[in-house]
Amino acid sequence: DGIPSLSIVPGTSTAVADTCGRLTGDRNQLFADIDWHEAEKLRCQTKVKEAEEWAAEVFKESPAHREKVLLIITDGKIQDKDELGPAGTTLAAAGVKVFGILLRRQAAVTTTDIANLVTLKEVVSNPKETHALSLQVDEALAIMDGFCDPNSPFGTYITQGGS
Repeated sequence: DGIPSLSIVPGTSTAVADTCGRLTGDRNQLFADIDWHEAEKLRCQTKVKEAEEWAAEVFKESPAHREKVLLIITDGKIQDKDELGPAGTTLAAAGVKVFGILLRRQAAVTTTDIANLVTLKEVVSNPKETHALSLQVDEALAIMDGFCDPNSPFGTYITQGGS
């Protein structure tokens, strides 16, 4: 019927249009999503299992001729990497290329950054060394700006049919 249902943003009492994760441009929905993510930050955990499961469902509807890409952006350790088996297998079977960006706070790479990048590499596609990057925010913005550019680190794999 095209009319989104209302749902409660997890962890809040805010009712928003349930858009199944598709960006609608609805200001209230976007602000409610941001509020939820800010509240979840207090848990200091990055979990991607639910996002990968959702992405697998969305990509089922994607036309076969389109490249399928999932970008994971995190500022910390992936906490649920050991729970991703089925979702990761489904994404791989659907031909989804999974990339990741670890956002660093400083120019210098810390031992924590290195450990966090290791967990990110466990959830991206092969070749893992080029599908997971550790970047400062400004660097990440430049990468995302040219995400599909065939000369960019990720665009090479997206536009030329690389793994």
